[in-house]
Amino acid sequence: MIGPAGDDVEFGELLRRHRVAAGLSQERLAEVSGVATRTVRNLELGRVRRPRLPTARDLADGLGLTTADRDRFLRVARTTRRLAVERGYRPLPWVCPVPDDLPDFVGRAAEFAALTALASGAPTPVTAVLTGQGGVGKSSLVVRTAHHLAPRFPHGARYLDLRGVAPTPLPVPTALHRLLRSLGVPEAQVPAQPEDRLALYRSLAGERGGVLVLDNAADEDQVRPLVPRAGGWLVLVTGRRSLSGLPAATRLSLDLLAPEEARAFLAGLVGPGRVGDPAAVADLVELCGRLPLALRIAGQRLASRPQWTVDDLAVRLRDEQRRLSALSAGDLQLRASFAVSYEQLDPGERTVFRRLPLVPVDQYTPELAAVLSEVDEDTARRAFAGLVDIGLAHRSPVGDRYLLHDLVRLFAHERALEEDDGRDAAVERARRRLLETAIAAGRTFDPDTGDDEPAPLDTGTGDAMTWLDEEQAAWTWALRRTADTGLHAEVLAAAEALHWYSDRRPFQAPWREVFERGIAAAVALRDTREEVLRRNQLGWTLVIVESRLEDALAEHHRALALCGGLDDRRLTAWTRYYCGGVARYLGRLEDAAEHHSVAVELFGRDGYPLGVAVARKELATCRWRQDRPDEAAAILADALTSWHRDGAGTKAFREVEALLLLESGRVANARGRYAEGVEHLTASVAAYRQVLHAFSVPRAQRELAQAQHRLGRTAEAVATLGEALALVEQDGDVPEQARILRELGALHRAAGDPAAAREAWLRAAELCASLDLPELRTLAAEVAADLTDAPGPPRS
Repeated sequence: MIGPAGDDVEFGELLRRHRVAAGLSQERLAEVSGVATRTVRNLELGRVRRPRLPTARDLADGLGLTTADRDRFLRVARTTRRLAVERGYRPLPWVCPVPDDLPDFVGRAAEFAALTALASGAPTPVTAVLTGQGGVGKSSLVVRTAHHLAPRFPHGARYLDLRGVAPTPLPVPTALHRLLRSLGVPEAQVPAQPEDRLALYRSLAGERGGVLVLDNAADEDQVRPLVPRAGGWLVLVTGRRSLSGLPAATRLSLDLLAPEEARAFLAGLVGPGRVGDPAAVADLVELCGRLPLALRIAGQRLASRPQWTVDDLAVRLRDEQRRLSALSAGDLQLRASFAVSYEQLDPGERTVFRRLPLVPVDQYTPELAAVLSEVDEDTARRAFAGLVDIGLAHRSPVGDRYLLHDLVRLFAHERALEEDDGRDAAVERARRRLLETAIAAGRTFDPDTGDDEPAPLDTGTGDAMTWLDEEQAAWTWALRRTADTGLHAEVLAAAEALHWYSDRRPFQAPWREVFERGIAAAVALRDTREEVLRRNQLGWTLVIVESRLEDALAEHHRALALCGGLDDRRLTAWTRYYCGGVARYLGRLEDAAEHHSVAVELFGRDGYPLGVAVARKELATCRWRQDRPDEAAAILADALTSWHRDGAGTKAFREVEALLLLESGRVANARGRYAEGVEHLTASVAAYRQVLHAFSVPRAQRELAQAQHRLGRTAEAVATLGEALALVEQDGDVPEQARILRELGALHRAAGDPAAAREAWLRAAELCASLDLPELRTLAAEVAADLTDAPGPPRS
């Protein structure tokens, strides 16, 4: 038997031991097992963390393993797979939501039964392909199936429109980006390279199960990367093409509705009392080509015009310009069906409809529609109701939002190009409003804005946070368009305003892009002061989000060099502060202390109490990291006293107080004064919660749990860390999740529960392996050492 009898060994290491014992090279093992040499190499190096079980069996055969060795080899492979990275990510319900089901769905009983029969609960993906002409009801059928089957799967259902009939179908990297976001991967952690996105997607999807709708596919090449290779997934693919090169358990080709089904469908839309004349109904059904989408549009218009008869609408559809050209063949069918609906909208509804695609987002709000169309939000909301009524829009399952199918979006955009002379002005209005709102919302968090200033949004910070969170795609588009248009001053204003929001949501937006665009704008304007500010912000992003410490320090050093040509004491102090922070992270404590000492002096000369307080906090951190905790405690005590005197009544009072209390608690713990630590840290958590600083609450809780444990309150400490873990899971902060899990494991071990300790450490190890960050590599080594001392298998 190779190695110890237990299973506390990485699969890659176990594979390497068996291969060496068998006297096989990686190439020879690949040859005898049928597994690619690259796969063998990646497994041994730990680049592939979750081996596929068929691969593990092939390797066991190639190694000639039998009895106990073979059983253990496959058991370790299965155990490794269970430790899914999904524990680090929480699915986002507003990303890739399944559209609303249609309550008046009619027919397709056989096809529906065939699809539902595929949900067998098998641990491997099952794919069904539905093909047929546009408007035949493929999307409606798979949406109904997804809603029906979602409760049977542990991770529900997701929907992605691949825009296969658009001039440019949805690119595979973009599709992978959206699917990763739906699986909970934060925006800042979505890999930039397509192959890395694909690898992460396959890894995450392989540990989950659900219904995945890939609607309106262009071709096999677009679909193949999106179909999970492992996990309990039912994948429903629709497209106009046959997609014959795509492996599938079931293939369904949808045809037109049968005449009786089409009549029943129409009756369900308008009510049985409106379809009294069978000849008129039959006429209308055939004029609509028995296409479900065309019938829905016609039926909903009848339902919204109670004074019309079926024949009234049929008369209108007999006009060749309004119907025949569209219902004659191919894609023209859908355009004509859309035109039937569009031409019956009132002028205001038409304007809202055709201007929506001018802003390239997936979901639209009444607020955005109102800006584009120069109406109030209530009017825009009524227009959306009209669009939903006639089938040109769908209500999102999340919030007051609306979606357009890609064909409808294309049609609306065509209408804007052909008949809307105000489209350019509408785009500019939307850009300006979105950017102005983002700036106003961001300034809500700026500690240097006075409390007596009017609130930038209706009800203060909470609404500002919500708007920035939910409208990230929209304001990011606005910022990009602003930068591309050369409006440099507006770019700088946005970067400055959003800086303090980024401090609370470091993983929720593309901050590096935001601040790099700010640097470019400052350089274009030859504004040295602004360049310093943006380089400091970029450096912060490189530290907090990407753990690129040396690159961050280089940015701050560039900023400090630029400060030499400025007479700006406060800006120089802030730059020193940032330089010191990165130097401390790098372990250069003397350099860090020097920077922070200078920052304290400069902030003091400038009469800026906030700067003095935060720089003193950093100086104290350096001192206790230098094993000078008494000196650190004295600095913090003086900083708190000064801040209570000089900062009282300022907007930043509670937040800075929370920061100083957090560091005071850490130092108290370092000095062995745990009761004092609990007091400081409990107050810090409360203060951070009061100012809605979700990023810092769990960090304070992690320190609080240490003090609670040292006082013998281990059960309370475990509960504290549990709350902290829930918060960072929600924010997608993988490094902090790993840190908390490591400490949670230590508490479980201290409480006499080695199985729970091992489970926490294994989860931490998986998270460390999920991202290539220096701090996680260091933490991974520490967790590995913990696991070495934690005997026994993980809890099931």
